Amino acid sequence: MPFAPFTGVNHHRQSTLFGCALLADETEETFTWLLKEWLKCMFDKAPGCIITDMDGAMRNAIRRVFPNTRHRFCKWHIDKHLIEHVPASRDENGEFSKDYNRWYYKRSRSDSEKELKKLTEKYNINERHWLGKMWELREHWIPTYFRDVFTAGMTSSSRSKSINAFFDGFVNQSTTLQEFVVQYDNALVDRRKKEAEEQDHMLYVFQRAHWKKMLRSVTREYMVGLGNEPEWKWYKVVYDISDGINVSCECAMFETDGNLCKHIICITEKKRLAAIPEKYMLIDGRLGLDIK
Repeated sequence: MPFAPFTGVNHHRQSTLFGCALLADETEETFTWLLKEWLKCMFDKAPGCIITDMDGAMRNAIRRVFPNTRHRFCKWHIDKHLIEHVPASRDENGEFSKDYNRWYYKRSRSDSEKELKKLTEKYNINERHWLGKMWELREHWIPTYFRDVFTAGMTSSSRSKSINAFFDGFVNQSTTLQEFVVQYDNALVDRRKKEAEEQDHMLYVFQRAHWKKMLRSVTREYMVGLGNEPEWKWYKVVYDISDGINVSCECAMFETDGNLCKHIICITEKKRLAAIPEKYMLIDGRLGLDIK
């Protein structure tokens, strides 16, 4: 029977299992039932973002049950299909791969559309081509469409794969359904134990936190990058302490991954901040981290 785990990541970047189901088949009707039941278990709170493979039945079910959830395709599956359908992409150092990456990682939607036009004209890609068809689904897989979505750094369904591998230590092909329920509970106990170990470590690291108020100042903009890199690889960091400490970066790592990027860290060091502002620490609000 198909095993369908709902997998996420906790505040220690560990894979965590929210629940699972054993399915009779993988049709749209079954997926719709599964998501509706899952929604009941979550007290009608839908996820902000969900990552799956490119299965059409799953995509339709998510659209029906989670209409406001951002649905992202697994990057690993995208890359796999790209290699299968576009032979030129198999050469990682080839001209097509370089042109493709230049388009794929564009930071704005308008720039992405302009770069795609160049790509399609150069390689004679039309709407019948795999890449042409995938462009119609661009809101499901191109990074610039997810710059405002928190995903805790996840871009693929590898977390679910890791959970599947984790269960290999508890179940096998001869495990009965009754035994599976027992082993499932044992697996969860093991996961909770590992999370508790990380939690103890975190409290030890962060318990000596303290905060210092900063003097008011005007908003400043900085360009941050390596001196030997071209200008287009640099990122703009906005630093504003007119109303508390507010720092944002063009790379949007904090907004999407939950971590402060190296560009912001560079500016905090330049400003000699004594501590990372509380709102940038996605943990218990009473805890913080000193920068020494």
